[in-house]
Amino acid sequence: MRVNEPITDHEVEMEDGQILVSKTDCGGRITFVNQDFATMSGFSAEELIGSAHNLVRHPHMPAAAFADLWQTVKNGLPWEGLVKNRCKNGDYYWVHANVTPEVVDGQIVGFISIRGKPSRDAVVEAERLYADMRGGRLVGSVLSEGLLVRTGGLQRLFRFGRSLAGRVSAIVVSLLLMVAVAAGIGLLGIAASNEAIRTVYEDRVVPAAQLGEIRDLLRDCVLIAARISQNPDAANKITANLSRLDQVWQAYLATYLTPEEKTLADGFSRMRDRLDKAVFTPLRSGPLPADPEAFFVQVVRPQTLVAEAHLGQMIHLQEQVAQQVYQEAMADFANHLLFGIVIVVVSAALSLLLARRLLQGSTKPLARMENSFAAIARGELAYVIPAEPIPDFHRATAMLRAMRAKLAYGIVENQEIARRGEEKLKHEMLNLTETLEGEVQETVGDISVQARRLSEGSVELSRVAVQLRQMAEHVTEAVQITSGNVQTVAGATEELEASSREILSQVGNSSQLAEVARINVDEASHRVAGLSEATARIGDVVTMIQNIAGQTRMLALNATIEAARAGEAGKGFAVVAEEVKSLANQTEHGIATVNSQAEEIGRTTREAVETVESVAQVIRQIDAIASEVARATDEQRAATAEIMGSAAQAADHTRSVAENVTLMMEGVEATGTTAMRVNELSAMVSRDIAALQRRLYVIMRTSYGGDRRQFKRITAALPFSFEYGGTSVRGYTGDIDLKGAFLVLVGAKTRPPTGTQGVLRMEGIGSLKVRIVNDTGIGLNAEFPAADTQAKNALATRLEQAERDDQPYLEMIEKVATAASRRLEQAVRDRTLSMADLFDAEYTAIPGTDPIQVTVKHTEVAEKLFPELIEAPLSRDPAVVFCCITDRNGYIAAHNRKYSQPQRLNDALWNAANSRNRRIFDDRTGILAARTTKPLAHTYARDMGGGTFIVLKEMDMPVTVDGRHWGAVRMAMKLGA
Repeated sequence: MRVNEPITDHEVEMEDGQILVSKTDCGGRITFVNQDFATMSGFSAEELIGSAHNLVRHPHMPAAAFADLWQTVKNGLPWEGLVKNRCKNGDYYWVHANVTPEVVDGQIVGFISIRGKPSRDAVVEAERLYADMRGGRLVGSVLSEGLLVRTGGLQRLFRFGRSLAGRVSAIVVSLLLMVAVAAGIGLLGIAASNEAIRTVYEDRVVPAAQLGEIRDLLRDCVLIAARISQNPDAANKITANLSRLDQVWQAYLATYLTPEEKTLADGFSRMRDRLDKAVFTPLRSGPLPADPEAFFVQVVRPQTLVAEAHLGQMIHLQEQVAQQVYQEAMADFANHLLFGIVIVVVSAALSLLLARRLLQGSTKPLARMENSFAAIARGELAYVIPAEPIPDFHRATAMLRAMRAKLAYGIVENQEIARRGEEKLKHEMLNLTETLEGEVQETVGDISVQARRLSEGSVELSRVAVQLRQMAEHVTEAVQITSGNVQTVAGATEELEASSREILSQVGNSSQLAEVARINVDEASHRVAGLSEATARIGDVVTMIQNIAGQTRMLALNATIEAARAGEAGKGFAVVAEEVKSLANQTEHGIATVNSQAEEIGRTTREAVETVESVAQVIRQIDAIASEVARATDEQRAATAEIMGSAAQAADHTRSVAENVTLMMEGVEATGTTAMRVNELSAMVSRDIAALQRRLYVIMRTSYGGDRRQFKRITAALPFSFEYGGTSVRGYTGDIDLKGAFLVLVGAKTRPPTGTQGVLRMEGIGSLKVRIVNDTGIGLNAEFPAADTQAKNALATRLEQAERDDQPYLEMIEKVATAASRRLEQAVRDRTLSMADLFDAEYTAIPGTDPIQVTVKHTEVAEKLFPELIEAPLSRDPAVVFCCITDRNGYIAAHNRKYSQPQRLNDALWNAANSRNRRIFDDRTGILAARTTKPLAHTYARDMGGGTFIVLKEMDMPVTVDGRHWGAVRMAMKLGA
């Protein structure tokens, strides 16, 4: 036999209701195991499949036990008993095993093994039995079909007595004995009765008849004696009667006589003798008395009467004795009757007892089999079918175990196949979930980068718009200055033109004036001085216009550069800049002409001054000079007219520039507004993308395929302390089951890293070894690698209590959810809002809010319908911190009054805690609540802003509108101080 070593003294107990299933072929090689078997043995399913089943055999199991097992199952019968198995690491575990052969077409093709958790008493007894078997101390008993059977004739007799046949035999034998006793008593009673009847007849009736006959004979003799004289044959008759009387008397004396009878008989005999001598002898032998009548009266009659009286006494005595015999017979009958009744009662009691034993021997096993059938029907695969003490039901019970084993195997096999299929499906879905998470994260990252770039571009566009605005303001200011300067030029030009006309008029009269030149020389000298002054003014105007033209050209250059920077938005500004540049060039050209004319005027003026000064000497040359002056004056007037046209054109262009700058300002304003809108939109896109990522993460991780948990957890906020590496942290549990928990820390300065092992202490439960699986940021996922039965039982009891404690709050929030659903449905029916508006998700940000508040189409309706509903729980129970109603995206339009305060400017910390209405809470907790379709409870730390957190126990209840899931009611209670 294979010996598996090493072994340890550590026992691993099976869970209550746990089933270990395996299947082997005819050679004992494993062809199927369920996951519980693999987990308990410590081997993987791959290691077990194809290996010999004795891979898990423990050295402490005696060879005789397995020999009995194989002999039983190879005979086509199921074997059941306790087996000690070995784990891969050397630990051991006890199982209550049932091994059933699998028969196909009459041939055994394999063996099915079903194992459940045995009782501790059965384990102790099996330990003792197997130790005796290993030590050779098992005497007078053998293991047969898994049962310990005692050997020996007396034991076989005891087994026969426990069987139904033995019990029926006992009833039959007992009834036969009782019948025999009753028959014997009856026969004895009949014999006694017959004897009494015989005695009465022979010893009383017959003697009484004899005595009566004797009395009759005596009376007949008396009658004969009375008529003896008349009857010649009297003597013969008397002799015959007396002879008959003697015979009868002798017969009487031959009967049984009581002492009293003997005394009376003796007396009657003496009396008869006297009567015979005194009466009958004389009558028979004669002679007859002389007076027969007197003889009859005096002798016969008296003596016969005495004899008759004596016979009467004797007859009466017979009656008395007969009555006594009757009474004795009745007493004897009563005794026999009583004894018979006792026998009947005893027989009935014994029969009932044996019948009851027989019924118990059949009904109790049937009842136990019925319970076994019921357990099998309920699917209790770990139910232990008890061994029957009645040998007649051993095989039936064994067949029932075989049926249960096959049914259990079929169920477990289907479950295992389904579990493996689900596990594979879940594994594939989990891989898909992780892949989707990666893709979503990468896509979200790319979108976030693009949104960030868009935001940066919008910021840059806003900055450029600001610069364009500033530059446009500068251009506007410069254009305004230019416009003023051009107006000034136009005014100066008008003055110049007027002076030119005056000069022309004076030159026209120069011939006439020549004669009186000397007279008017002073006046000419004066006018020439005025002309010199006007010429100087023309120079100043020309200088000013040159400056303006230079500034205009520089402005046009700057505008061209900024228009190039602005791109498409600056095209209109570039056109304006080009026009301004063209105007500046034209202005410079005109000013150049004016400047040359002004220089010419200055030269001519100087010559005129010289002429005036030497007018007396060169008066003759006045005409020629006047003609020259007239020509120059015409040119000056033409130049002045050109200057006036240029100035007017410059003014028109300046107004056009001003108008274009105004349009550019409007474009700059629109560009700034668009930049701000793009910035806000990019921020909203970034927020929505982050929210989408959180939502997808929560949805995928809470889905069937994305949930890594193997067991359903119960929400229970149990206070705990967690000790690890000399550090202790405290908090409350969130989701928890017998395999692990979600731990929410309170006031912890440090958080245990992933993989940390420590001790979790909970009041009323004890200590549990814990390993931290991961940190989600809002709590720690922890698993319980090993927990003793006592701690698990205490934890299960505490979880049941927690569920009972949650029930009133669930009922309270259910009422709120029902009322909210009805009000929303009524609002839709009243057409206060449509279903499309109710389910609208186009949230519009409220400008200037921090944190951002938003509105949606159902906001106003919710603010009217919900406040009354959500305030009620706060007034009913002081433990309730808040109650609100969220749509399926985490948007809360109306919150409790104390959390619906108007926001304060530049106080985001206060706003976060006190202005929670019109907000989207799309964190993990908010999305879990908003998307739940069934009652939900969870524990978490709520961010109050500024690094302040409080631990809450939250209940959520879905809200539906006309069958569509719209959102949920959220209600939370604060935990701890």
